[in-house]
Amino acid sequence: MNLPTSAVARASSRARQFTLDETYCLAHLPLVNPAHPRGMARKEGTYYEHGQHPRVYSLVLPVPQEALDGSPSYRQLEAELRDEPFASKIAWPLVEQRRHKLHATICGSLSTGERPEISPEIRQQLSGLGPVCLAAMSSV
Repeated sequence: MNLPTSAVARASSRARQFTLDETYCLAHLPLVNPAHPRGMARKEGTYYEHGQHPRVYSLVLPVPQEALDGSPSYRQLEAELRDEPFASKIAWPLVEQRRHKLHATICGSLSTGERPEISPEIRQQLSGLGPVCLAAMSSV
């Protein structure tokens, strides 16, 4: 699920504390704030270099925004996030702009660079999940 914070930051409404996890510090923070002391330029075993990576293909399940809009728990989460002290740091206009890209990743990083081949047998098994597709993500 591509939540406004990509589910990479955890907020505690009791403590009003905002914690950036390692994935965010590696993949996103170098892009939005390269000078941030928690930003990670690279990490052994990953393709990330200052927040950028080559094209990666993943198997994803598209999620219609209407499904989230109709979910009371999602609306509550969004309302709580908008009420947090860090809410002004969230790029809320991007949520609307990225509606068509909302997805749940079923299997990330199937291949890097070239589109992976998926056998007819695997495609048949995946068809039970609904409209899955390959998504190419690249930051380079």
